[in-house]
Amino acid sequence: MTLIADLTGARPLWSAPELKAWRRAAVQTLAEVDPTMAAPPGGDRMLREALAHVVPAAADRIMVTSGVRASVGPLLRDCAEVVIERPTFAGVVHAIRRERVPVRAESWERMVRPQPSGTALWFTAPCRNPDGRCADEAFLTAMTAAAESGHRVVGNTAYQWFAPSPPLTTAVSWTGTLHKLAGRGARLGWVVADPADEDLLHGLALTAPPLLTQRTWGRFLAGGGADLLRQGHQELRAAVAAFFAALGPAGPDGDRQGPNFLIPVPVDDAEAVTRLAEAGVRVAPGSAFDAVEPSVRVTLTHVPPEIAGAAGDLVARVLTAMSAGNSPGRRRRAGQDAAG
Repeated sequence: MTLIADLTGARPLWSAPELKAWRRAAVQTLAEVDPTMAAPPGGDRMLREALAHVVPAAADRIMVTSGVRASVGPLLRDCAEVVIERPTFAGVVHAIRRERVPVRAESWERMVRPQPSGTALWFTAPCRNPDGRCADEAFLTAMTAAAESGHRVVGNTAYQWFAPSPPLTTAVSWTGTLHKLAGRGARLGWVVADPADEDLLHGLALTAPPLLTQRTWGRFLAGGGADLLRQGHQELRAAVAAFFAALGPAGPDGDRQGPNFLIPVPVDDAEAVTRLAEAGVRVAPGSAFDAVEPSVRVTLTHVPPEIAGAAGDLVARVLTAMSAGNSPGRRRRAGQDAAG
């Protein structure tokens, strides 16, 4: 088997411009920060001010963490239950369960219904992982209303780099990360919330990176680092267009954006993943994201458009073959052969 494309979300290492900017920021930071110095609650001021240009939110409302999952415990403290969107990223579900908080998965259409007292709500906007769906105004209004009525409501903005962010209403607690922009090793995130919530402030401070790391990120971002990292995603829209042009009718709806998409499959998703891998395309199973129907997830970040197009064509051919092999006539013949 020759690998045509890895559509599981693998990210290449940084290129020379990003590395040069990072090393310059690190040298400047080493000249002013002792490794034993602790970051203040909420995070380093330079970093918070730099983040305020990309989140967007006032620096005083930005509390630094090491990522979205690190914010789960402090954000959901004292909650009786959490209703999380379905489908969703399983890593968040696991993080919630580690806090010994019951989790219930619901569609967005059911999440807007009245919930029992003490129930928290967790959703992603924009570009939900794994299907790229973007929340509409009615859903966001319902989430804000739930927060204003006393529910803890958390909006995950991890994919803000790929589509316009919703208005960061103050009633909702918003969490984000550099992971999807800079790579998994970034280990830097934030929560946008009321700075007067001292329990949350101090809980999040326990999850934050050391001051040396925070200041380096602050200098890197203030020096144009976010723009450099965004350049690595410039071909995403072209890759998405090329993939779905080749794939055909299984393209995303109009409210799907970002790098992640669910592709329905006519067989068990584990079999589909295996068949596609044998053909040369690596994908993730939809069941890993609690998808409702058999499907596979494709991620098109850092995939050149020409490779994305070749992958889309190959996926279309494999899906066609699987559909033919799973047709009613084929199943009847297989049953007759087994009976004979």
